[in-house]
Amino acid sequence: LHGFLKGKTNGQVLTIEEIDEAIAEAGAAAGAGKE
Repeated sequence: LHGFLKGKTNGQVLTIEEIDEAIAEAGAAAGAGKE
């Protein structure tokens, strides 16, 4: 997950909304992978 977020930021500071969105996207991707 850390690597995922690192790739999304490009060195920029994320806002809370962006962090939540990134986590949601990661969770959706992980969920799809498990099924």
